[in-house]
Amino acid sequence: MVQPSRRLPRLRQGTASGAGNRLPALRTKLKYQGDTGLARGLARLLWLRWRDRAAEGDEKPDLLLNVPLHAYRHWRRGYNQTELLATALARWLKVPWQAQVSVRPAPY
Repeated sequence: MVQPSRRLPRLRQGTASGAGNRLPALRTKLKYQGDTGLARGLARLLWLRWRDRAAEGDEKPDLLLNVPLHAYRHWRRGYNQTELLATALARWLKVPWQAQVSVRPAPY
């Protein structure tokens, strides 16, 4: 079993150069409006944040895990936004990623 030893930086408003005020809207478009084309750009922002933290001594993660999405929500959306982010981010970090390690309970 993989133990989470380090956390990657999260995207928060005002953190990515130039994207600050638009970031919540971009996350919403990816998550709820089906704009999956944004995933690669948002993953790139996460990578840039990690690169800045790595310069300060943070280590690269050994493995990326995406947040599970309940099957019904996955079916309704047609994708899991965290899987899209993890796929691209893992490629740039040159680390493996593993999808759906656990199952998300029903949201209702």
